[in-house]
Parts: sequence; C-alpha cells; structure tokens
Amino acid sequence: MNKKLLIALLVTAAVLLAPSDSAGENSPPEPLPKAAVEAPLPAVTVTLEQLLPGTADQTALYVIEAAVAGPAVLVIGGIHGDEPAGSLAAALIATWQIDRGTLLVLPQANPRALAAGSRCAPGAGDLNRAFPGAAAGSSCRQLAGAIFGIMEQYQPDWVLDLHEAAGFEKTDPGALGQTIIYP
Repeated sequence: MNKKLLIALLVTAAVLLAPSDSAGENSPPEPLPKAAVEAPLPAVTVTLEQLLPGTADQTALYVIEAAVAGPAVLVIGGIHGDEPAGSLAAALIATWQIDRGTLLVLPQANPRALAAGSRCAPGAGDLNRAFPGAAAGSSCRQLAGAIFGIMEQYQPDWVLDLHEAAGFEKTDPGALGQTIIYP
C-alpha cells in the first residue's frame, strides 16, 4: 500500500475511533467487553449525494450514518488534481462501516483537476484558495461554495482535508511536509 495512503487511513481511523466524551480524554480507552467485540456492527445508512449535479464539476458525497449517535467527520480528497493520494484514500474510506456518528466522504472534490492530473481544473483557479466560495461566479468558486455548504449543513466535528506535500518537502526544507494541523 502507498505510504501516503496508509498514513491518511491511519489518521482518519484514529479520529473516528476516538472516545466521544471528554471525561477520560487523556486516559486510555476502556477495553470492550467480550460480548461487544463479538457483536455485529450497528446498521448504517449510506446515501450518495451529488454536488453541482449536471455540471462538469459534479462530484459524489458519501454520507454514512450509524444507528448510534456520535461525532460527524468530513473527509475531503482531491482538492488538487496533482495530489491523487488523498482522493484514493478518501475513496477507500467511503467504504468503511462505522459504529457511531456520521462519516461524510468527498473523494473527488475537484474532479476536473483530478482528471487532468493538474493542481487546478483547466481554466479554473485553485480550489483550496476559493473557500468559502459562492453560488455564482467561476466554477471554482461554485465548487468551493458547494463543499462549504456541506460543512454548514452537517456541522462536522472534524474535517480532514487530505493533501500531499512530498514535492514541497523536497524543494523547501521549511515546508510543512506530511503534517496534521490541529486548531
């Protein structure tokens, strides 16, 4: 498995499996009782939504909801088309079964840029710099607006925006590299 893909999957798993309450925030999780380990996962509902349907920027959002309440996590891959590892990781994450909360996955945030293998979609600006976006204007601003709308609608507790930085790491030793930024 690609090292970048593995790192992205591990980080996402750590976030999704973190305890939901802050009472024991710094203590290790309680071991699960044997019956809980053997029990099947609660039922989940998977819904496929389309952002900007009928346009060249149409892209799929997977909404995976567990029967048990919990945190909402949004995973975004493919903001930049020349950073495909995040998109590949997000596509795998979209197949996960969760036991609580809501998992929102946008594997191909910028489908035209991914198809072109370029940082930005042809003729469009940098999607990563277009937020919060707008309902009108350039296709890039509309796409950013649709993604931001998902954030407003679902109010996720965590947003994981998967990027690659190996190229910057090699050319600029002061660059972020493979980094998790936590506010």
